[in-house]
Amino acid sequence: CSSNQATEVPTNTEQVFLTLPVTETPAPPTETPLPTNTPLPTLERAKYTLNTTIDYDAHTVTVDETILYPNLTGNQLNALVLAVIPNLWDGSFSLTGISIDGQPITTYTLNGQRLDVSLASFLPASGTAEIKLQYTLTLPFAEQEDPSVSRPRIYGYTSRQVNLVNWYPFVVPYINGEWTLHDPWFYGEHLVYDSADYEVNLSFVPSGLTPIVAASGVPEAQPDGSTRYTISAARTFALAASRDFQTASTQVGDITLTSYYFPFSEAGGQAALQASAQALQVYGARYGAYTHKSLAIVMGDFNDGMEYSAFYYLSK
Repeated sequence: CSSNQATEVPTNTEQVFLTLPVTETPAPPTETPLPTNTPLPTLERAKYTLNTTIDYDAHTVTVDETILYPNLTGNQLNALVLAVIPNLWDGSFSLTGISIDGQPITTYTLNGQRLDVSLASFLPASGTAEIKLQYTLTLPFAEQEDPSVSRPRIYGYTSRQVNLVNWYPFVVPYINGEWTLHDPWFYGEHLVYDSADYEVNLSFVPSGLTPIVAASGVPEAQPDGSTRYTISAARTFALAASRDFQTASTQVGDITLTSYYFPFSEAGGQAALQASAQALQVYGARYGAYTHKSLAIVMGDFNDGMEYSAFYYLSK
């Protein structure tokens, strides 16, 4: 009996036998389980996941980005500041969605390279926030001018290659109570990065005539035809793509070095590979183990060189 009422016991001495009708107890209604928030993992550094689709000929990039940001500042935070360098080029960055911990965010301002996002509640010290952004990049033409007159252009595309450098929003370092995002200047780099882990899932549309890709991190082909690149404890993730690239590779221990060069500079591409292998050996002897498993040496179609994690450009 499922009743919670007490059964009355007869007070006379005569035994009483009751015949009760047999009834089936109905099953309780099935309740739809309430969604539960899975606690975010405790991280020693931020993790960036970039699901990226490139239309090489249209010079557009579509990105679905997830940032797991651990608050290692020692303070509770009521806002975050992200660098959005592509927004320095008029019409290059189009933000289509942003959410934090699953909740769409409308309380943000994007001014130049700076994206300020207000949090609905304080992010405690040692807490982790999940930031999701969806956006499209329309790459600018990286026109090259006299380097003594104009700063060399890297981000964007040329007739020979696409260059994605500082191309995704990232949370800038929080130092001495301030978000660190300097204004760009004519020479040199202005950005400061927290160390982070990266996973970039890259695909091209249309699928034909897929270019050769040089990137920070180790590539791994996926069953759906995309390529996954991963790198840990990196400052940034850079990528270059070209249908004109030729490649040459060598090993230094368990590190794979690959030189990406244009056909008219094969001798230079081979020489850069060998010099880099020798430099890596000197680095290991003088300073300690190189921390990544790959190094990309990339011929840049611009009048300068530039360095990124596990990746650097050389001009012709």
